[in-house]
Amino acid sequence: MKKKISAFLLCVSMIAASSFTAFADDPAVLTPDKPGGSASVSTEVPAAHKITVIIKGEGRITLDGSEGMEFDAARLSEPEAAVIPADGWKLLKVEYNDEDVTSRLTDGKFKLPPVNKDGVIKVEFDEEPAPPPPPPPDDGGKDTPPSTGVVGGISIGSAALLTAFVLIKRRSRNSTEK
Repeated sequence: MKKKISAFLLCVSMIAASSFTAFADDPAVLTPDKPGGSASVSTEVPAAHKITVIIKGEGRITLDGSEGMEFDAARLSEPEAAVIPADGWKLLKVEYNDEDVTSRLTDGKFKLPPVNKDGVIKVEFDEEPAPPPPPPPDDGGKDTPPSTGVVGGISIGSAALLTAFVLIKRRSRNSTEK
């Protein structure tokens, strides 16, 4: 019986204790019986963001007409970037914040999306191969030496003359021996 009464009293005390509302000593704490009060939240939004340029190869980039390797772009602006390869180089690839934007270029220019954070433009140029040498001018055959029929360093005429001479010499030897 004592156990039952003890258990009953324990349950009643737990119910009574949980029904009391806890009040803080700070008057700014809002409670149902103390409405009102205010709170402020603040953050600092930058007026501009940094756009950094990384170039591989030979060339340059401008942002809204200014040349450099680092730019300040106004927040939410859409600046225009122009990519200019050096002489003897061609544009290979352009990335903005690790996204390939090469296909967006028109006449070497593209618009950045609204700038809301710092960004990186990566540009890759490739050296163009040297052009082949120009063909020799066609002079209509004026400077071309005449065809001599040279075979192995001996002209055909010289070979025929030498053969005739050898044959005549042999005949003359054969006729003197008889």
